[in-house]
Amino acid sequence: MSVHVKPWLGLGLWLVTVCLGYAYLVLDSLRTSELVNEQFTWPAASALPRGEEFTLVAFLHPQCGCSRASLAEIARLMADLDARTSCHLIFQQPVSQPDDWHETRLWHTARQIPGLEIHVDTDCRESVLFRASVSGEIHVYDAQGQLRFRGGVTPSRGHEGPNPGQLAIRDVILHGRSSLMTCHAYGCLLIQKAG
Repeated sequence: MSVHVKPWLGLGLWLVTVCLGYAYLVLDSLRTSELVNEQFTWPAASALPRGEEFTLVAFLHPQCGCSRASLAEIARLMADLDARTSCHLIFQQPVSQPDDWHETRLWHTARQIPGLEIHVDTDCRESVLFRASVSGEIHVYDAQGQLRFRGGVTPSRGHEGPNPGQLAIRDVILHGRSSLMTCHAYGCLLIQKAG
């Protein structure tokens, strides 16, 4: 009798392990940044120029594989934006890494998107000024430098598709307003400047 119990026990433990692993992957794909719906103005110390009417600032970790989906959604968004919107894509480049650390496939793909101004964020300076926390996070500011939207443009981590963030950004830029000021941003944590 005990000979037959051991195989079933092993199979049961294996099944529990598989289920726990799958649950972890699902929960990790749904992990979001903690975005606070607060009134926030354009940081005066930023080196980025503001647009005539709206300015979109997107933050990407160049080594984050799940940010391919965010970049694809940003490319779709760019096709709909008004020329008066200034669009900046910020790639992090910690000083502790080699100078070409940011030059990944994500970086080269981004350089092909018309209308995007690509910036290297040396020592994560801009990310800290804008309080960006995850790769794929996007901020939209109006001409007065008031935050109009902060969030992501993917439905979940690493997945493309319709999402409330993209609709909100389109509403703000094309119609001047949106009922949604913030939503979840899914992606790898951005590297924060030490100290």
